[in-house]
Amino acid sequence: MITTPNSAVQQTIEQLLFLGCPPIPVAPKQDPKQDWCHRVSKTKDGGNSCIVGKDFNPIPKFTGKNPSNLDRKGKPWICKHGKFQDRLPAPYELKRFFCNPNTGIGTLGGHGGIVWLDFDAKNYDSQEACDSDVESLISRYSLQDSWIERTGSGGWRIAVKPQQKPNFTNFATTPNGKHIGEAISDGRFTVLAPTIHPNGTPYRRIGWGNPIEVESLEAIGIYPSKDEVEQTERKQHREKRKASDPTYGTPSSPQDNCWDIRNFVHYLESYAEMKDGWASARCPNHNGNSHTSFRVNLATGQFKPWCGCSTKQVYHSALAVAQNYGYELPKVEKKTQESKPKAQKKASEPTAEEDAIFQQLIALRERVDGQDNIFTVKICEQWLEGKLESLVKPGAINIVVAYKGCGKTKGVKPVISKAKAGYAVFHLVALGKSASNNLNLVWHEDQNSYDIKIGVTAKSLWKLTPERLNRDDSFFFIDEIDAVLEQIMSKLGNTDGLRPTTLSILEEDLTSTSYGGGTVILASADVTDKEIDYIRAITPDNIPINIIHNTYKPQLPTIKEFKGDKPDLVVAEIIRELESIKWDEQGNPTRGIIVNDDLKGGVFGAKTIADYVRVKHPEWQNYIWEITSDTSGTPEVTEYLKNINEASKKTLLLSCSPSVTAGFSIENGHFKTTYGLSNGIHTAKDFSQSLVRNRGCKDIRIWAAEQGFTYAANRSPDPKAIRGWYFNNYQANVRHLRSYDTQYNPLTNEWNSPHFELKCQQEAYRNGCMRHLRRRVEQHLENEGYTLEEYNADQLKPQAELAVANLTTINFGNQLKEATAIAAKRLMTEEEYRATREEKDPDILREREKYRLNRTYGEELASVVELVLRIPNTDEKEELSGYEALYFLDKRGWGSKLRMLYLLIHAEGKDIAAKLDLAPEKKQLKQLYNHFIEGQRFAGDIKWNSRKRKAFEFLKVTDYLRPGEFITPDQRKKLVSKVRNHAASLKECLNWTITNEKKDGILYRELFEDHLGLNVLSKQVKGQKGRSQAIDPQSWKYFELYAKHQDEVYATDEDMQEVEPFNWATPQPIHPPKHPPIHPDSGNVPPCNSFNANVGGYVTSCDAQTPHGAPVLAVSPLEVCEKSSEQNLTPTELAKEAFKGVNSVGDFQKLIAQYPREVLVDAADLQDSQPERARARHWLEATQLESAGVNSLEVALTASEIAETKGFDRLILCTSQQHKRLGWTHQQARELLIARYGKRSKHLLTDEEMLDLYDYLKTLPTPDPSSSG
Repeated sequence: MITTPNSAVQQTIEQLLFLGCPPIPVAPKQDPKQDWCHRVSKTKDGGNSCIVGKDFNPIPKFTGKNPSNLDRKGKPWICKHGKFQDRLPAPYELKRFFCNPNTGIGTLGGHGGIVWLDFDAKNYDSQEACDSDVESLISRYSLQDSWIERTGSGGWRIAVKPQQKPNFTNFATTPNGKHIGEAISDGRFTVLAPTIHPNGTPYRRIGWGNPIEVESLEAIGIYPSKDEVEQTERKQHREKRKASDPTYGTPSSPQDNCWDIRNFVHYLESYAEMKDGWASARCPNHNGNSHTSFRVNLATGQFKPWCGCSTKQVYHSALAVAQNYGYELPKVEKKTQESKPKAQKKASEPTAEEDAIFQQLIALRERVDGQDNIFTVKICEQWLEGKLESLVKPGAINIVVAYKGCGKTKGVKPVISKAKAGYAVFHLVALGKSASNNLNLVWHEDQNSYDIKIGVTAKSLWKLTPERLNRDDSFFFIDEIDAVLEQIMSKLGNTDGLRPTTLSILEEDLTSTSYGGGTVILASADVTDKEIDYIRAITPDNIPINIIHNTYKPQLPTIKEFKGDKPDLVVAEIIRELESIKWDEQGNPTRGIIVNDDLKGGVFGAKTIADYVRVKHPEWQNYIWEITSDTSGTPEVTEYLKNINEASKKTLLLSCSPSVTAGFSIENGHFKTTYGLSNGIHTAKDFSQSLVRNRGCKDIRIWAAEQGFTYAANRSPDPKAIRGWYFNNYQANVRHLRSYDTQYNPLTNEWNSPHFELKCQQEAYRNGCMRHLRRRVEQHLENEGYTLEEYNADQLKPQAELAVANLTTINFGNQLKEATAIAAKRLMTEEEYRATREEKDPDILREREKYRLNRTYGEELASVVELVLRIPNTDEKEELSGYEALYFLDKRGWGSKLRMLYLLIHAEGKDIAAKLDLAPEKKQLKQLYNHFIEGQRFAGDIKWNSRKRKAFEFLKVTDYLRPGEFITPDQRKKLVSKVRNHAASLKECLNWTITNEKKDGILYRELFEDHLGLNVLSKQVKGQKGRSQAIDPQSWKYFELYAKHQDEVYATDEDMQEVEPFNWATPQPIHPPKHPPIHPDSGNVPPCNSFNANVGGYVTSCDAQTPHGAPVLAVSPLEVCEKSSEQNLTPTELAKEAFKGVNSVGDFQKLIAQYPREVLVDAADLQDSQPERARARHWLEATQLESAGVNSLEVALTASEIAETKGFDRLILCTSQQHKRLGWTHQQARELLIARYGKRSKHLLTDEEMLDLYDYLKTLPTPDPSSSG
């Protein structure tokens, strides 16, 4: 392989590679007066200063003898040759090093066992004496056939391979003789032919053989020089003294003092250690000839230039020399306000009670067959492909429990292929799209009117109607059921208040599929009792649950576990592993490494690690992929993920977060090693799941933090305690809500909901993992069948310390870049913000973040806010302002803290707090109303701002809001005593841990800084015990601007200004009207005129394209538009237009007087948009049966007559009105359905059962109101 246009250099490269020696480039000597070609040092102000010698000339950076290279344009670059101590340069590196024909060549000693003997002519009395001595040595010991060169300065270089490694460097050709050369080994650099010497004379090779093997250097007349012997003796003497006094002569380690000159003084020319405990060298700051013009005390680190140079200049010159030779200055992390990696807390051992609760949360108990209508089938199969079809049962809920990677998705494919309709639900978009493609499903965002086999994410499940599943050829499949349920219960699952809607749809999907005779399959490797008990609780008892438990456990590899306080050793080893990977002839890595990191940012996050590798090895830039939620939306990553098994074959490092890796599986065998870092974001099972996405990997190495930090609820590991925490806060808060809204209907049955119970269990599991994360990770992996062994990498501690310093700096830089990028974006409009909710493009996400910051804090505050941050590893500071400052402050939760202060001091703060508390509940009920779904508010989404506000009001915090006025310890005593006396209530309400160990000043600071967003100043007063404290006037000014902005937001927020009473009643279901049948040529099942799916299955084209419950026009808009005049409009069409003018109860009463109710019902169905349809139906529902109810003729009709003349949809509505006549609650109506028909919803009844129900309800007498109670 040709790597250079210089044929002589090419020949040397090939021979060095043959011998196992790294070819290292050498750039010709450069004029130090040119830019870039002289040494520089940093000045106090952060600038660069050129270092000059005694003759006031710049000291050269490129001497013609140090590792460096010229690029194609002739620009010189320093070569960091230290990386080649344990590996050879890759082909692409060689091409880059030697692309310029003027670049010379050298190598490192020690490789292949080769020692290069360097005879220096200047150490002889004359050139003749040098030549005579070396030629005599060559002849005497028959070295003529070895590799022999003449140097450009008249010296000699001979390569030999001693069997006995030499323990000295400076040598003589006589025992105890004068130093005349150096034995270059142990990674030291030497220049080789045909390089041009700085004096213009080329190095010449005169012996063309390979290095000759010798017994030892002494065997060929090479002995330690006198000064080398003396230095060895001094070293032994120091070792003896050190044994008696461990502190003697110990150079500072980089961790103690990275700036200590003893760490790099040995790089200086003529370095030698002397008898008196000092070391001498030639001063690096001038061009003098004295070899002892500079001395360093080896015991203390004190140094003295005897030449008169400034000690500061000498120090920086010495450091520059060392760095020119490849020395990298170790950096020790200093305390910073931002990016310091937090020391891991040592987790205490869990109590027996904690362990017992946690075991219940992860248990999958043996069940008595048939108990609770639950049955278990056990199998033992390595692969499930072709095995599940005969085991799953139609009309039942099949739960498949099987180990990861056994092909659960392939196992369900035959069932899905044979079905004619159904849904598959996933917890991630990437996973869902990939699996839907494999299962021949249409992704829900791409469906058309005829698609009825659809893939969807859990958060979008509400968009698909359950009715189409009520047939015997349908399926309902949930992949990773535990993860899907966790997403539904997460913050994302309640977007726009949709959680109750989604949960009700989930219930109906399970029930509709089972009652219709279809097949329900719920699959996961991590199913536990909590998921099974939940499914049992939300489905009718007469639907069997069939557990298919695959007990097969594969042979899993041994996992190597790092157990340090932080993953610094892991990062150091990742670098070492990457550097050991060989490259093929095409310049691609022969294998790769995957890093699964649950942090995407942060010091040890996936992005930071990837960036660190890029900085350390810029030549690998195109072979490193970083895939997190921040980058997954970029075009490059999207294209990479489309066919990751092919695209990743050229990847060196794939650094990603588990939330992304869960969306794909890599099966190409390219990644031989998987690293897993559990910093404390994900639970044990989520972390374990991420390790198996690299299928078949046998080399897995992990690190888990002692404790995590993403707790839920009140951080308790007990579901009962979490439930009590929600309930107690609600009970304390509800009286504030009822005093604000007297019509408010408090939560009652919601506290006994199986949905809420599951959420409490999920949060308890998370908290149990976070409290003892490392222990829970180890426990989970061992339960799966892995063996764990502790991995000791202490030998990498120096590299790890350097890595931590660099990672800290890179992370801070990344955060700063992100803040700057956000600040530079335009401010989008509210409409754009709403329209881009699903966007993943990083630039759009930054625009959205700027809009959110603006919406939270306001432009006026953004224009004046400032923040000062310490720059990691330096004493310097970064001054930020505007949106850059807001970005960092918002990450600390500044907005929520200021909002609480705003609620506390605002004149209408009590009402605003109540509105904020009621808003989530209203939003959830509105979603249920709009989608015509029965359901209830979710107890796990309650807010208690009113209680928090009352707590601060009780503490009389406002008495202390005096900016700039210092309050003495005695003056704050009353407040702090109150805090201590009500510690339990404040813990429950604010999650504020108040202990006796915390001093009064700390509690005072926590109160104002951590809960109200104000900075606290402190000062020591002479003679006073404890510091005085004051609210920072600047932070108060910031709050005033925040409050001013919030006043404006509050005044223009329609929801906050809403004055009409809200309907707090539990929503009742309204079945949508039937739609035209699907096209006969669609390839789907033919339609039939029956609601009962068991007799043919009724699925329509409109079912597939409209959300659940959304009505479809009986008359198309086109048909309405074609009416030429108002005279041609039907009464229904006239009523449709009249609905648009209804804005009050009076308007609606006029409409009732003008049109029969059945006309108004049809007109409501004809409204042009879903919100308009919902609005019209709300007006209809608000009227009583007597005033706007069923037509008198209609009441007299039988069920069959109504169905024949007006259809079953009208019959269902009439049935609901009969429920109202009887004064029945939703629960009473459901109990009748279960008792009479064994079904929980009238939408699941057959036509015959529907007819029977209406006729039966008509026979029941109307209750006498006077007899109630």
